[in-house]
Amino acid sequence: MFLVFAVLVVLGALTLLTDLLVGALLIIALGRAVPLGLRGSQATGHVVKIERRRPGRKARVRVAYETAGGTFETGGTSARPRIGEPQAVRYDPAKPSRATTMVRPARTAAISIPTVLVVAALSVGMITGSIWYFAGVHSHAQLPLAGGCFALALTLGTGYYAGGRYAELLRWRRMVQAPGKVKRFDEHAPGGPGILVSFATADGREDFWARAGSVVAGVGDTVTVYYDPARPATSATVQTASDFRSQAIGSTVLALVFAAVTVAALRLI
Repeated sequence: MFLVFAVLVVLGALTLLTDLLVGALLIIALGRAVPLGLRGSQATGHVVKIERRRPGRKARVRVAYETAGGTFETGGTSARPRIGEPQAVRYDPAKPSRATTMVRPARTAAISIPTVLVVAALSVGMITGSIWYFAGVHSHAQLPLAGGCFALALTLGTGYYAGGRYAELLRWRRMVQAPGKVKRFDEHAPGGPGILVSFATADGREDFWARAGSVVAGVGDTVTVYYDPARPATSATVQTASDFRSQAIGSTVLALVFAAVTVAALRLI
């Protein structure tokens, strides 16, 4: 039992620290975006540099925008990372260099803040139940509290992952195929060890990172790429629909198992 509570308190502490860091960064971003959203001026900027692309996520970009005081740049994200792509920007008329691409901060806050609070609550529950044990306070609620919070966190995590897989399957009807070529392998690629794949679209060539374990291929080999023509770089994958289907079903089963454990633990508190 000592080892169980030791693992739970470490996981809870690490999760809480990570959540607090994410929350702090979110507050900083919203603290900058909300005032600009209320009184800032809006301009249409354009992507001038793509800084980083990660599989299945928005790319980090640099956006240039023009104001009466000159041309400035700010960082942002884009689901369709192309040089010259239009991007909405809000900036401070008194200080045009102060800008953000988060033009709808209320929507971001409505999604992000509850998520941060839920993760923090689950982390505190894991830590509290474990501390009771180490403090010598013997209660039947110790393990159900800490274990239940851990199981609920796993339920939410696997459920979120399953939802993403089902969303990919719903979008699959828009996917088209193209031959791609493996350019290189990198242990430190975005998202972990992966391969850089290049493929041709109607608008030109695109590159994206795929997990090395998703395909058995060497540098220079040709692989089949599936992508959405509306957002080729961020939707491109070497996985097939059956891969996403099996991942969705497997994670759904795990989420249901963790949910059952959560309910059982809550009934014991």
